[in-house]
Amino acid sequence: MKILKIVGKFLAVIAVIAAIFLISAMFGYKYITPISSVTLNANATIEYSLNNFDRVISLNGTNEIGKDIVKKLRINNMEITKAINETVEKLVDSGYISYDRNSKIEIFVENKDNAKANKLCLKLEEQIEDYLKQKSESNNVVINTRTNIY
Repeated sequence: MKILKIVGKFLAVIAVIAAIFLISAMFGYKYITPISSVTLNANATIEYSLNNFDRVISLNGTNEIGKDIVKKLRINNMEITKAINETVEKLVDSGYISYDRNSKIEIFVENKDNAKANKLCLKLEEQIEDYLKQKSESNNVVINTRTNIY
C-alpha cells in the first residue's frame, strides 16, 4: 500500500510539472510569435512586428533614415503605443517631423483578423494625435492610416 501511495504522489507531481511546462510553452509561443505588423512612414520607414499582446518583438528600418532611427530606439518588448510615441519623439528630435510645416505620418497595420487590425489602427492614430497635441499647440502633422489582412 505504501508503494502505491508513493507512486501516486510521484505521478501527481509529474502531472503538475507537465501542466506547468505546457502552459509555459503555450504562453512563450504566444509571446514570441508575430501576429501583427505595423509600418510607420514619416520620411523614415520603420516596421514593427507585434506579438499577441501588442508588444514589439522586432523592428526594422526599411530605408536609410529608418535604419538610423531604429539604432536610436530601445523599444523591444514595449507596448506598441509607447513604442510609436518613442519613435515619433526620435523623428521630431531628428527633424524628420515638424510641427510647423506640413509633415505626414502614415500608419499601416496588417493582421489576419481585420477587426483587430482596424482596432489597433484607430488606437495608434489616436495615440499619435494625443502625443502631438501634448507637444505642440500648432500641429500641422497629417496622419493617414490603413489596414490589411493577410
